[in-house]
Amino acid sequence: REDTPSLWLFAFAAAGLLHFFQTGAAKSAPLFDRLAGGQVSVSAEGVVVSEPRATNPGGSGQRFDLRLESLANASRVYRVHSNIVSVAVRGNATLDYGDRVRVRGTLREPRQRRNPHSFDYGTHLRHRGIHAELLADVKNVESIGSGAGNPLVALGLRGRRWISEQLTRGLGEDAEVEKALILAMSLGAREDTPEAIEDKFRYSGTLHVFAVSGLHVGIVATVVWFFATAIAAILRAPRVFAIVATIVAVLGYALVTGLRPSAVRAAVMASIFLGGMLIDREPQLFNSAGAAALVILLFDSNQLFRPGFQLSFGVLLCIATFATPISRRLARPFEQDPFLPNSLVSPGMRLFHSGSRKITALAGMSVAAWIGSTPLTWLYFGLLTPISIIANLLLIPLAFVVLATAALSVALAPLPNPLPAELANEANALFTKTAAGTAGAFSSLPGAHWNVASPEHIIRAPFEINVLDLPYGGAAIHLAARGGNDWLIDCGSDRQFRATVHPVLRAYGAGRLDGLALTHGDTNHVGGAVTAIEEYAPRRVITTPASSTSRAWRDALAAAQTDGVGVERVAAGAQISMGRGDRLQVLYPPAAGAPGFV
Repeated sequence: REDTPSLWLFAFAAAGLLHFFQTGAAKSAPLFDRLAGGQVSVSAEGVVVSEPRATNPGGSGQRFDLRLESLANASRVYRVHSNIVSVAVRGNATLDYGDRVRVRGTLREPRQRRNPHSFDYGTHLRHRGIHAELLADVKNVESIGSGAGNPLVALGLRGRRWISEQLTRGLGEDAEVEKALILAMSLGAREDTPEAIEDKFRYSGTLHVFAVSGLHVGIVATVVWFFATAIAAILRAPRVFAIVATIVAVLGYALVTGLRPSAVRAAVMASIFLGGMLIDREPQLFNSAGAAALVILLFDSNQLFRPGFQLSFGVLLCIATFATPISRRLARPFEQDPFLPNSLVSPGMRLFHSGSRKITALAGMSVAAWIGSTPLTWLYFGLLTPISIIANLLLIPLAFVVLATAALSVALAPLPNPLPAELANEANALFTKTAAGTAGAFSSLPGAHWNVASPEHIIRAPFEINVLDLPYGGAAIHLAARGGNDWLIDCGSDRQFRATVHPVLRAYGAGRLDGLALTHGDTNHVGGAVTAIEEYAPRRVITTPASSTSRAWRDALAAAQTDGVGVERVAAGAQISMGRGDRLQVLYPPAAGAPGFV
């Protein structure tokens, strides 16, 4: 149509104007304009609108979102009705969603990231429409009421806690990993899952199976639709019964997952897709996806800048475009001869043709999903996972089994005898361990995943030095030479390595380290060395001739020996060749009488 370009231009202009107004409104709270480069002491009252979460493994801090009702400094009290701030509490306050609280602390702009390629928490908050954070001690946090949140969200969180208890009932204290896997794959609760297990799914390209995603919402919708249509047929009820039941189920599932963005996006999309049937409109995937994107962006235009939003819709559109043609091409070698009468086809051949159609359909979806996700996973995560095309063929059915078993456990929970539900949980523990083991097996295959340099590092400078800013006196220096040589001098603590050093190496596409130099024995210098050796298999490990009582240092040398990596001890005056003419010169300690270090 001739007016199509004008329509698209109007839509983009309207969306940009809406984003401008939403961002401006979020920044317009009193005192926010004083935060540039500084901070303000304030007293705030408001409602907790997110579930408080621990900020570190030790549980010595909390973070939650606070919807402001009033904000005061030393001279004035301001009335605020819609702005949200992120509150970081030093210590553990007994708070829940919907509590009304009074907090005294320091209001500041979210801190920018201090190291390249690490997680930018300030940008993350701004994409959620949050432009300030409030720091407070637990003694300055006072609960002054409860039940002020959204009743539906509060109901969903209570349901989530109850379901979590049912899904782990009967599992022993030694089954913490199994419990974490069940909760992660069923409800998206990944907080207690060991990072090593999460990496198995990440490097096999099946993280969407491990964490709640559109896949899980689709499985819930499929299962509910199957049973609802069967019940409707038995009761001779109209199809509206099945449609409404499925919409209620996917929205309820999004609610009990804690309104995870991925679950909400998929639930909105499924509801719009099914909602078309209620008004006798044949659902169209492209139209439904566009309508879902429009609804989500009208509610929160910042979603457009989130990787999850881009991945969800990019993968969906690629599946809609390419899955069927790819499946048909894959199915051609297994198709039944169209000239062969059905009476001559054996039951075994019918089963073979039926199975091949299902497998090729799943393979077509997997290939199409990989096509849609690959550019974004490279751009945001520096990772390509071609093995995901095959891994999904096994792990998607396993995800279906895990969710179905979790649903069975919840359905059996009200029975007076807890044994049936506990047996279901034991079975689910086995299924989730199988899924994790399968993901780990695929991720460890040669060529399963590739670390690919981010766009700005595809062409390297002749030599680059990244001196990373680590807390508590920690140190890590990344040396990157043209041609793909990557060295690491110290690596921080294990937590610092995973959060700060690892993203830098990944951004440079460093699949393997050419060298790892350990200069100090303390944890904040070499605590991450074991992880670095296991994940990046350095060709050389270099340290001093001095001895140390540091367990982190000894563990690092033991890990190198286990992996067959030679350990070189060097002293002042030695020169270490890095290849391509680059060298490191050792300045300390002296060869004779090297002092011990801790």
